[in-house]
Amino acid sequence: MPDRGYRSFARLILLSLPFLAASEARAFGFEDVDARAKELAAAPFSRAGSALPRELQGISYDQYRDIRFRRNRFLWNRAKLPFEVAFFHPGWLYDQPVKISEIVNDAVREIKFDPESFEYGSNKIDPAKLRDLGFAGFRVHYSLNTPRFKDEVLVFLGASYLRALGKSQLYGLSARGLAIDTAAGEDGLIGRQRQRQLLQQTAALLQRSMTVMSEGEELAAEELRAAALSLGRLLGRVDVEDILDAIFRDFCIGK
Repeated sequence: MPDRGYRSFARLILLSLPFLAASEARAFGFEDVDARAKELAAAPFSRAGSALPRELQGISYDQYRDIRFRRNRFLWNRAKLPFEVAFFHPGWLYDQPVKISEIVNDAVREIKFDPESFEYGSNKIDPAKLRDLGFAGFRVHYSLNTPRFKDEVLVFLGASYLRALGKSQLYGLSARGLAIDTAAGEDGLIGRQRQRQLLQQTAALLQRSMTVMSEGEELAAEELRAAALSLGRLLGRVDVEDILDAIFRDFCIGK
């Protein structure tokens, strides 16, 4: 596989870190990142305030996953490299956008956030109000199992969300890792209504996966993953993101 693709990918990961000020844009290596990480680790943590515009504050998980990066805007899509990169939109739990850059000819080139690179689905959002936001993270696609299709193989999202795949592997279902007052306030009617809604949602997502198959396998795969998540909720299995959503919604952290 072309060595150029691996070098580009490694440099992109490095530059996802808030490493260089704009006035100091220059190429760098792993030793620079290591030194910067030690410097940050030794300093007190300082959390910036939310930078999200009003349109993105308080959106749900389902609303967030309805925001998708356009397939024809993937980084390196036309360069015929082994890897392609898509980006995550800020919103939901991810209210701290980061600047992402790549090294081109030993110079740092910032990858500018462009709302036109995203589809907003059923969300009532005016893209014109979302200029210069920055990204929440990125995911890497690679022809892991077949040359006909680039799988999602690596994801960096937010401060601590990372997942990766090897050849012939699948993302596993997450069992319930935290259960607090799971039955509080739920009678049989509410439970049955919720189950019916989840079944309807799963069926709709499966139907949509068949509809978008002609537009590309990756779009269908996204719908199938969402259907699996919806079914997991029905069966009592939840995703890590659901747990985090419940924690941040229902409990005071750090008080």
